[in-house]
Amino acid sequence: MAASFPASAAARLDQALLELASKTQHLGQSIRIGSEGAMPLILAQNSTEVFFVIREFEEQGFLRGRTTSLPTDVNLTAKALNRAVELQRGLFGPLSKQAFVAMSFHTTLDEAWTQGLNKGIEDCGFTALRIDTKEHNEDTNDVKVAEIRKSKFMVADFNDHKHGVYFEAGMMMGLGRSVIFTCREDELTKAHFDTRQYSHIV
Repeated sequence: MAASFPASAAARLDQALLELASKTQHLGQSIRIGSEGAMPLILAQNSTEVFFVIREFEEQGFLRGRTTSLPTDVNLTAKALNRAVELQRGLFGPLSKQAFVAMSFHTTLDEAWTQGLNKGIEDCGFTALRIDTKEHNEDTNDVKVAEIRKSKFMVADFNDHKHGVYFEAGMMMGLGRSVIFTCREDELTKAHFDTRQYSHIV
């Protein structure tokens, strides 16, 4: 059974949440987790992992119920069900290979984009997306938000300190995903105090 599990812990937890959500036909429905049959339901290999998954979901606000012994009845919260819907739509999760790049489009940064950020991201096995390189006939802000939500992580370059970069980085952090901060050394002192506390790749 373990051979069929996703490789990473994050992917296993996401898949376990989807399994539990599939058992929920209506809001507030109780899900029975028995002493037998619990392991495939929440992708656990042993009883230790069963309790780890249950307690992790409880700490994240995904689950309510007694979590100290089995069998037990639990309920998924609205937060958990919303997360499951987004996973089903592919809006975020471990399978995404896209990295969103937020940066100034000034021509002085063309080489930083082509030879630095884009190349570095692709060398790591991901696809870099800068919104000005995407062809579309829709409102740019709508496309930008959709692409951020589809991306696994973001590289936010703060050269020129464009307000849009701060907005986009904040949105990605609000989704609970990683933001990699970059900035040229002579620009770093101009960083806004809200982001200056984060480590920047200089």
